[in-house]
Amino acid sequence: MKYVHLYAGADGESHFRGVEVKMKEAGSRGQRSEPMKATGIFFSTTGADYDLDWHNAPRQQFVITLEG
Repeated sequence: MKYVHLYAGADGESHFRGVEVKMKEAGSRGQRSEPMKATGIFFSTTGADYDLDWHNAPRQQFVITLEG
């Protein structure tokens, strides 16, 4: 499995890189990765008209869009 890592480089510019997540067999559940450390998780919902302009993220984070 891969995800895209978006980050600011030493040059102050945004950069993208593909990160490969190592997966292993998990029986009837298919495959899964090793756990990743996290300090917290939260869920949010927004309306269809929500628009957040470009900004610096306040922390490293995974953003997982479930719909839309």
